[in-house]
Amino acid sequence: MAAELTDACADIDAVFVPLGNGALAAGVGCWFRAVSPATRVIAVAARGAPCMALSWQAGTSVPTDEARTIADGIAVRIPVPSAVTWLADTIDDVVLVDDDQMIEAMRFAHATWGRLVEPAGAAGLAGVLAGASSLQGLRVATALCGGNLTDRQIRTWLPGTAPKS
Repeated sequence: MAAELTDACADIDAVFVPLGNGALAAGVGCWFRAVSPATRVIAVAARGAPCMALSWQAGTSVPTDEARTIADGIAVRIPVPSAVTWLADTIDDVVLVDDDQMIEAMRFAHATWGRLVEPAGAAGLAGVLAGASSLQGLRVATALCGGNLTDRQIRTWLPGTAPKS
């Protein structure tokens, strides 16, 4: 994914990537450190599942008792210690977004590009939208990934959209 971003767009100022167990964010960060070290790598975690954000800030694993978010793909309670270490060297910041912001990003992606994206896959876009005013004039990238939505979720979160089945 990171290679595709740099192939498609040169001189990316910042890239926003969903933060679950850390593998995707660290992998994207590793690529950008090697290929485009000036690019800021911002990981985006669910406010209701902040264990990886807390762990990154503390520099050590910080488990949480629960993960309360609609974003199943980034709902982490127990951090992977090696991922926490890797994130320390590969990302520049972590931002938290709430479920409503992810739903808004899902709606934006559907209205703008016709894409059905699950909450975790829309987390990066939610981070971009949340920080839009501070990103003016910058070249910003994210990836929309994951379409694991039930018909009920589509009806609830994307009213007026035809279900997949």
